[in-house]
This record gives sequence, C-alpha cells and structure tokens, in this order.
Amino acid sequence: MPTAITVSELDYRLGDDTEIFSRLTATIPADLVGLVGDNGIGKSTFARILAGRLRASSGTVTGADGAVYIDQLLPHSTQRVDAALDIAPVRQALGRALAGEATGADFDLIGDDWDIEERALAALSELGLHLSVSDLDRSLSSFSGGQATRIGLARAALVGDTWLILDEPSNNLDEDGRTLLTTLLTDRRGPTLVISHDRTLLTHMTSITEMTTGCGSTEETSTTTKPWSPRKRRRSSRRSRMRRSPTRSRSVSGSSWRRNSLEPTGRPRRTKRTNVDRRS
Repeated sequence: MPTAITVSELDYRLGDDTEIFSRLTATIPADLVGLVGDNGIGKSTFARILAGRLRASSGTVTGADGAVYIDQLLPHSTQRVDAALDIAPVRQALGRALAGEATGADFDLIGDDWDIEERALAALSELGLHLSVSDLDRSLSSFSGGQATRIGLARAALVGDTWLILDEPSNNLDEDGRTLLTTLLTDRRGPTLVISHDRTLLTHMTSITEMTTGCGSTEETSTTTKPWSPRKRRRSSRRSRMRRSPTRSRSVSGSSWRRNSLEPTGRPRRTKRTNVDRRS
C-alpha cells in the first residue's frame, strides 16, 4: 500500500544555475491531495521529481517510488496512444507471442496482461472515447485537446493503487469531461496528487497543499488551515503550505516569485489543522 510522500531539503536548479526552488520540505499524505501555487513557482518541476522524470539538485524524496505522472502538455505530444497509456511494450510482446516469436522475456513482460488492449479500450470508453484497437496506434496529435486529455486520464485509470500525479487535468475538458474526471478521482483507491487552479475540482480534495516562497530566515513554520466546502463529498479539507527559500532566486517565466493565497469559495466549515515543518 502506498505511503505518504516525504521530501526533505529539496533543491532544483537549471543548467545555468537558475534556482527553481530551494530547501523544500513537506509531507504529502497518501490521500486525494491538491497542490496549488503561483504559475512559475515550480509545481510541475516538483511533480516530475516525485515521479522520477527529473533529478533534484539535492535533497531527498521518499514514498514516491513508482509514481505515475500525467503531463499537462499531453495534448501537444506526438507519441502514440498506446505509449501514452504505457501499454506499448506489452502490445509489442503480445504481437510477437501471437506470431510465435516470443521469448521468455516477452512472457515475463506480458504477465497477466493478455487482455491489456481490451482493458485500455474499456478505460477509454469509461471516459467517453469509443476507440478501436487500431486507434491505439494513432498519434495523440491526431486527436483534439480534450480527447488527448481523456486518453491521459485513461492511463490514470489503469495504474492501480500506486501514487498518481496529475498536472492540471481539467485543462481542455468540457463539462462532461470534468464530471468524469471528478468521478475518477473520488472513486480511486490509490493516493493522488492533483496540481490545479480549478477551484471546483479542488473542492473534492481531502487536503490542499500550497507551494509558496519562504521568508528567507530560519524558522519553524506551523501553518494554519483554512476551510473548504466540498460540493459532493462531505469531507473536511486541510490546507498546508510548503515554503521554499527565495534566497538567490531569479524570476521565472518573466515574473518574480510572489506569495500566493488561494481563497476557497463556499460556506466555511470546521477543518483540521496540519503542521508543515519548513526551514527556510
């Protein structure tokens, strides 16, 4: 069973020594968690580090082994549908098996996934995309932005109970697509981290973590939670803050880092408090 993700003293710098974030320390509970913060503060970079797509300059990450990351740029990708669903290697092994050319490694790769194509098409159908086996060979660029996003969400439906990290998943989705996304997330048993600015989607989170810049001094930070009012699932929400040091920081995407405060909508509810240990 996946555990909470813990990051300690995490730094990330670009090749030209531009600092994206520094000394980031936080614990993300194994639940349905929203991650908010200003554009350019490093949320997507942080998510890619958790999923192993980027290597931090320093610091440690524990509890994120095997995390699956669904990129917000997926609609702009030229990869094939089966690659986006992460079933391409198994399909290739299945093809060799059906041709009588499979090796022992192919059978190990296939494992119990002899029906992977049927399961993938079923997951796509649940998200409103009724495709055929031949469509699994198509490029994502041949679909609309909303369709490509739904294909990414189908990958989310196939990953089981491992950590799932979604980057702005409601982008490009119409109202029906957003309803399907909400159902997928709230019905999911495994832990999920959702990067989003979509306030309606965020009301379904069990907790909200805000990524902000630090104040540049050494301190222990005990963060006050703020109320949220979920529209469908009557669950209390917790809001914590992950701070990073602005020391020697540079502007990102043409604007300087600043502290963000996302205020929720809806009637306030009694919420729990959560503490985030942050040394800036």
